[in-house]
This record gives sequence, C-alpha cells and structure tokens, in this order.
Amino acid sequence: MGRIKLKNYNNISLRHRRRLLNKNTKSNLVVGNNSKNDSLGNPEENPISVIVNRFHSQCSQNTHNTVCKTATFDSNVTSAASHSNENLCEYVDVGDEYCSGPILHNTEHIAFKNTETVVSVDPPRDTPHVHNDSSIQLQEQLANWALIFNVNLNAVSALLHIINNFTTYSLPKDARTLLQTPRHTIVKSMGRGQYLHLGLENALKKMINQQVQHNNEIDLLINIDGLPISRSSTACLWPILCSDNVTKQVFMVGSYYGHEKPTDVALYLQQFVDEAILLVQNGYCLNNKIYKVNISALICDAPAKSFALCIKGHTGYNSCSKCKIEGQYINNRICFPFGSGGSNILRKSEDFWQDGDEEFQYDKSPFLNIPNFNPVLNVPLDYLHLICLGVVKKLILLWMSGKPLNIRIPGMTINKISSDILKCQKTVPREIVRKPRSLSDIHHWKGTEFRSFLLYVGPVVLKKYLSADMYLNFLTLHTAIRILCNPNISEDNNYIVYAENLLIHFVQSFGIIYGNDKISHNVHNLIHIADDAKKFGSLDNFSAFRFENYMSHIKKLIRKNNQPLQQLARRYTELEQLINLNPTSKVHLKKLHSEELSIDSLAFINNILQFKIYESEKYIIDSRHFKDSCILLHSGEIFCVLNIICEEGNKNVRFVGKCLKKLESALYSQPCSSRDLDIYIVREPSHSNNVTIRDISATKYKLWMVPYQQSTFVAIPLLHTNS
Repeated sequence: MGRIKLKNYNNISLRHRRRLLNKNTKSNLVVGNNSKNDSLGNPEENPISVIVNRFHSQCSQNTHNTVCKTATFDSNVTSAASHSNENLCEYVDVGDEYCSGPILHNTEHIAFKNTETVVSVDPPRDTPHVHNDSSIQLQEQLANWALIFNVNLNAVSALLHIINNFTTYSLPKDARTLLQTPRHTIVKSMGRGQYLHLGLENALKKMINQQVQHNNEIDLLINIDGLPISRSSTACLWPILCSDNVTKQVFMVGSYYGHEKPTDVALYLQQFVDEAILLVQNGYCLNNKIYKVNISALICDAPAKSFALCIKGHTGYNSCSKCKIEGQYINNRICFPFGSGGSNILRKSEDFWQDGDEEFQYDKSPFLNIPNFNPVLNVPLDYLHLICLGVVKKLILLWMSGKPLNIRIPGMTINKISSDILKCQKTVPREIVRKPRSLSDIHHWKGTEFRSFLLYVGPVVLKKYLSADMYLNFLTLHTAIRILCNPNISEDNNYIVYAENLLIHFVQSFGIIYGNDKISHNVHNLIHIADDAKKFGSLDNFSAFRFENYMSHIKKLIRKNNQPLQQLARRYTELEQLINLNPTSKVHLKKLHSEELSIDSLAFINNILQFKIYESEKYIIDSRHFKDSCILLHSGEIFCVLNIICEEGNKNVRFVGKCLKKLESALYSQPCSSRDLDIYIVREPSHSNNVTIRDISATKYKLWMVPYQQSTFVAIPLLHTNS
C-alpha cells in the first residue's frame, strides 16, 4: 500500500493544526512551497520561541483591540517552551490581524471558552500578593460601592477577577466572600406561600447602634402592607417593617411571599408577635444595658389595617376603627354622612375583645396579645393614604369628572390650572423630590405630589378658577393639615383643637357642596386624625411615607423572580456592612470661590472663606439658584442668599444676601390669614435691595417661591425644614 499523501501544512485548519501539535507529529507533516501565509508558516521555520516573541510584539501593537486578551508569561516559561516539543501554542484571532501565545499543558489556571479567544491567565507566580492595609481598604471600598449601587454578584466577581489578575492586591475571588453573603437561608412554608423571619431583635440592635444619644426607651412603629414584585404575575410580598422616631430608619422584621395575601393572619404574625411579647415584657439587653420596648403604633392603609386587626374593610357599614358610626348605602356606595348615628360614640379597646360585635370584628387580632397595645390609640390614621392619596385625589377627580355637573370645572379651565402648575416646576426646591405635573397625569401622581399640591401649590393655582365655596372648602383642609404637619405648632394643644374644628367644618361643607354620598371612609376619618396628632405630634411622625419609600428599596433588592425571600435575606445581610458606617458631619460647605465680596466692610477682613452651597441635615441653600436660596428668618424677614461666608475651620457661618419686600395683601384671609401661617406674597429681588448679612442661626424655614402674579411670588415655608 502506497504512502498516504499528506495535506499541505498551510491548508490545514487551525483546530486540526493544534491536534497535530498535541500529538507531536510535526515532523511527519509534508511541507509545501512557501505560502503567502508566512505569519503562520512551517513549525520548522518558525520555532515556538519565534512565535512567542511575535505574540509579544503583535500584542504591543494591538493593545487597542479588546479582542486580543492580555496574558502574562514568565521568562523562564518562554525559554523552556523554545526547547520542548511538549509545549503547545494557541493562535488568537483578532480579526484582520492576530497574535499568538504559548498555552502550557498545566491549564488549571488558564480558561478557554469553547474554541473562542477568551484567555485568562493568573498573575506571575514570582510576584507576591500585597497583604496590607491597602488591600483591606480597597476591599471595604469595593464592598461599599457594590452595595450602594446594587451591583449584581456576577459583575462584582468579574471585577475582582480583573483586579486580582492585573494588580498585586489580595482580594477575594468571589463576590459572596467580599460581601459576606450567607450561603443558607431559613424560609418557612406558610399556607400557599413562604415566610422569612429576620427578627425584631436584629432590627432593635441596628436602631440602637444608629442612635447618637441612646434613650432608655424605644417606641416602635410597625407597618404591614402588600408589595407586588412582578408586572406579569400576581406574585407579591407582605413585609413586616419597623421604625422609630429617633433614627427614622426602616428595618424589615419578616416577609411573606405568595400569589395572594396570607390566608391566616395569626400564622403570618405568629413569630413577630411572640418576639414582641418577650421584648415588651422583659426589655432588650445590649452592651449590658436594658432598653424598654413599646409597640407604639401600627401604621397601615385601610385594607392592611383591616387585615391586621381582623375588622371589616373600608367598604363595610361598620368599618371605622375610631367610632361606632354606621354607614349608609346611597347612590350605589357606602358613605358616612356627617352626624350619622354612632358618630359621637368613640370605640374603646374593650370593643376589640368582645365577640358580640360581628358587624365590626370578625376575629381576634394577634396584636391584642402584645402587652400594653391599644387597638384604638396605638393604630393611628395614616395621612399618606387617608389624605394625600384619599381625600386630595378625590377632590381633584370630582373637579375634573365628578357628578353632579355643577361641581365640575370646564376642560379649558382644567388646562389653565395645569399650565399654572407646570410653571411652578422652575422654582421647585431640591427638597421636593417630584416636580408637579399636569392634571392630565392625575392617575399617575404619587403621594408626594398630592402632598405638594395640598400644602404648597394648590392654594396658589386654584385661587382664580374655583368657586368661592369650593376654594374655601379646599383652604379649610389646607390650613388644618399645614397646622398638623408643622412640628413647631402641632405640639400646641390649642392649635390642634383649632385644626380639629377646621376638619369637622371641612367634612360638613364637603357634604353640602359635593353631596353626602361622597363622604367616604377617608373623608369621614378626617374628624379623628387630630386625636392621633395629640398623641403622636406632627402627622409625619406617624405617616407611612418612610415605609412606602422603603418598599421601593425592597423591590430593587430582588433581581429575579425566583426565590425572592432568599434574595432578600442575603441582600439584607450584605447591607449590614453599610448601616454600621460611621456617620458623617451633618453640616457641609461646598463650592469654595474667591469672587469679590458684596459688602465693603468685609473686604478688609482676613481669613474669610466664601462658598456657594450650604448643606444642613434638613435643607440645602444654593446661592447660585433663586429656587434654593430663599429663607424665612425668625424676625419674619424673607431673605435671598447671594453668598455664604465663614471663618477658617468653617466657624461662624453667615449668609450674605438681600431682604425681599413683603406685600401687605395676603394670599387668602379665610379660614385664617395666610400670613398667620408664615405664607407671604413678595416681590422678586431687584438691584435696589441692600446687601446685608444674617447669621445662620436666624433661619426659621427654607421657602418655596411659588410663581404668583407678574413679578411676584408666594413664599411658602417647607414644613420639614424648620429649625
């Protein structure tokens, strides 16, 4: 049999060429004539050492090409490869050009993805890793970065791999090690879903660690609500959250996952209630100090409150948890006309223990087992759902599409109101998270937008368009809620009584203007919310805003639909590293500048520093923008900040600016003058105003300058910026 004619070496495929090299059969290849593919060539003409050198030279010429994967080789390995037929060579395709490099038989540290050109090589073995404080600091910074920006584990692991390959830092190879991700999660089957319990003690420990001044007593606010986690299914979470009014941070105690709300409320709350009973009875001990624990408030919207307390929902005849009013069925809806039977009979905690009132309570709530928990006094009304998403939204919808027709506002007028609302966007201070939107987007408004409309924008933009009765009715609600939301005056019982009378008048006039059938569960409960303010103070102290904000944070922690509780537990454990970071200074001065001082008397004083931005815990003053530079002083002056000065070391911070002229007229005079609420009409600043200096301690509120008439603004204090 004749000898088989071998294929020309230059015509052999790359894969087959590697196979032949692996079998050490290069000497049996039939070498053809010189080919134009000289860059590959004959192995006898191109020994491995030449190929290695070509690899280095070509890679240095093509570092801009990301397809060519960087590899590091030891010089000893290279020299050995030139004298051994047992070493292999891999050709890496880079498109029009290519580069090659030796691939050793010991490939445990070298990764290939199929036959593609993905090469991963460990750092040189003769370069030791750095084990020092720099590595530890880098590891902490990487962990903080991954947690703050919610980077998924695959991306973090890939980054760690790159850093370990091209630096001498000693870092973990896996993101789970870096972030201290737990490997096991205890999840309990519960009905048709699952339940994860993180623990109330765990939340208490974090609260205490966050307190600057440790109190001996901790009053807990508890929140329960549903959270849809998918748009394409009915999957949802029912987290149990807790907070306090010292740190104001929210922590998760446990969560249920399923495709419907928990079917058994006693089973759902069992672990939380058992733990709460022990803590309330015995206190919580940390660092040899015992803290008294109270379940101060259960804060829920109406459906969640009905679920937790086992009472009738908001559409029931006996759904009010504060009084024994019995609803009426008018115009195909349940309503609660003012003065109906039972409205003057307040409920007591004993009513929840009685089994006879089946029209109100269908079962015994697990919360009743917690010592000192009063289901009437410790379950306040939440003004986010009751007022912002409830009454205010109802009013706007009645104006736009309500019945009877005499309460509707014409479409052209609605457009004018929307136009005036949009003008307010230019002056929105940065403390207001969402800019006001048109009334055409009313169904997409969030709770904060309804709050801004009620407290700030509404009284200005509605003045020209609503009838006198409807505008006064709205102002009655506006005035009462501004009083109850103001931390400075909501603790004064006289103001609370005045606000309570205003709310009673609002409900009465609301029924006259819009009809008794429009007095829903939310409108009726306005007459009770002042009682909760007497116990808890400002409405923001017991609102669900902080919990609703935390709900969006929970949603971001879930990265896929599978096993959401396990994901929550692991992300929550990872985030504990961030929570324990040292708090930073509460006051900052930013944007240092050296522009000419506006006041001649300061020009000759040495060591004066100038800044454009002042940041405090409650508000930010930015002298570059009019919308963020206006404040109300304790003296009653409206001051526009043009510059911020201080001495070295950020001592003696003062504002340089102009006082704005207040007009004598008030925005409204009923039910009280707007000036009594520190709301003024002012002229825009002009060059004629004298530049003066005010100490920072003179600040009372930051202002929202809402556009009014030509060259005038309505200066409205931001209630949460009081100082």
